[in-house]
Amino acid sequence: MASAEKIWLASTLMALTVFCASCCPPVKAEALEPQISPVEITPSDSADEKTPPFDAPAAPQASPTSEPPSKNEGKDVLKSRQVPPLDEDEGIEDVPGLPDFKDRVHALNTKILLKEIEFAKFNIHFKQQGNVQGRWRGLRYFASQETSAAMTMSGLIGQIVARERSLSATTRTVDKSTGKVTARPRPLNRTAIQRALCSQMIGQQIGSLGALTELGINCYHSYQAKKNGYDRASALKKAVAMRQELESLLEQRQQLVDSVILQPAQREILKLEGEVLKDICVLTFDEYKRAHIGIARFRTFQNSLYMGDFAKHSVGWTGNLLGIISQGIRNPVLNGPNGICVTISGAIIVANPIVSRALGKLVEVQTLKKLNRDFGDTESKDLSTFQKDAQALKSALAIHRFFGAQPLTACEDRIALYETENISRQRQLDLAIEEIRAGQRSATQNILGSQILGNTKMANGITLIMSGYEFPRNTRAAFPLTVGGQIAYMSGSAYTVADNIRIQYQAERARRRLRRKNLLPVQVYGDRLKALSELEKRVQSPL
Repeated sequence: MASAEKIWLASTLMALTVFCASCCPPVKAEALEPQISPVEITPSDSADEKTPPFDAPAAPQASPTSEPPSKNEGKDVLKSRQVPPLDEDEGIEDVPGLPDFKDRVHALNTKILLKEIEFAKFNIHFKQQGNVQGRWRGLRYFASQETSAAMTMSGLIGQIVARERSLSATTRTVDKSTGKVTARPRPLNRTAIQRALCSQMIGQQIGSLGALTELGINCYHSYQAKKNGYDRASALKKAVAMRQELESLLEQRQQLVDSVILQPAQREILKLEGEVLKDICVLTFDEYKRAHIGIARFRTFQNSLYMGDFAKHSVGWTGNLLGIISQGIRNPVLNGPNGICVTISGAIIVANPIVSRALGKLVEVQTLKKLNRDFGDTESKDLSTFQKDAQALKSALAIHRFFGAQPLTACEDRIALYETENISRQRQLDLAIEEIRAGQRSATQNILGSQILGNTKMANGITLIMSGYEFPRNTRAAFPLTVGGQIAYMSGSAYTVADNIRIQYQAERARRRLRRKNLLPVQVYGDRLKALSELEKRVQSPL
């Protein structure tokens, strides 16, 4: 009986279906596809139960004001549940809710690179104009200081010869009543002494003028840098503004990448590229800080050194002038003030390089504190960190391609730009290493030479003080004492003459070696500016 009821129920349903299909208007299946759900048919509990009549509200009529379902509504629902596929060009597909994701990422990458290039160019111009060292400065200063040392040495030789001739022609007289022997040197050739002192005075005036000239040139370059906006105060304001803009762009990029759902390989690559971009920016920040601190330290050291050289030569030739006057008016007491000036000049020679470097170091510490306060501290990253992150990005791209996914071609193209930046920075690092080594050698040699020259000059000054104040009229006692001090000072001057030639020869050899390696500052900065301009064109061109 149950089988008969099932057969009767199925027949009734089929009849109703045929009747509805003939009477009702056709409805497209696509519009109903998302709403179709399986219907469970259960048999009735009793045989007396009847199927409800057809006109019952089993199939409600559509309202005349209602619109038919959208054709793409069901497809959109299905598509929203799918993971977006890789694009054929970029490998970054627009995601639901953010259709311009790919363009926004590319635009932010471009803005970051262009702003970083602008900052790097600014750093180079800041180095060029903030610390101008002309091609002929070394030769010019060498000429003035070498002339001063040579003329000082010749003047000392003249005085030693004149006094030795006087001592060698000593006459001895014997007092017959007492038997006492009196030795009287031959009268001193005062004209020869004055000529020798004039040679020393002119030489030290030339040295003083050379130091003052270089100091004035530095002041002029500082004025030009300030006029062009590359003095330290103006440069710091520009650097702070550019750093804030770069950090804002990096933050926007990070927030954009974090705000969307991406495939793991895509997210990893975008994260690694973000690290590379951050490394480039941090290296640029650090480059500016090192340039700012280096310029402040070196300018202070160099100007202090020039002022010390000007002071030592000025005090020295003042003492020579007193010696000339002493010989002219035949008053040997003035040898005392002459000796005081010579001693002070020697002390300045000894202290000058040490004090100059101490002042430079002090300015370096103060400038670092100011930069940390106004510009901000930078992370501890060097070129090796950038190289490591760039290699990690290349490896991730290689793995992405190896497993058959569509390659991120735009990111692969940017890798070439990052490598170009790496090469450019590496050459600048080589230049910095060469400059540090040369500076260390020069510092050691400068301090050693100053100690020798300054101490021997102080010895000469002390003997002049003793002869002028203790033996003003006793030429037999004063002359040997004075000659001993002058021989010591002459030896120091001779060492300075030879050492200046050696240092300048080494400097010219180093310059030729750097030119062959294309590592002269003018070459490195020029090549880096060209590389940055080319990089800027490639960034602005479509990838």
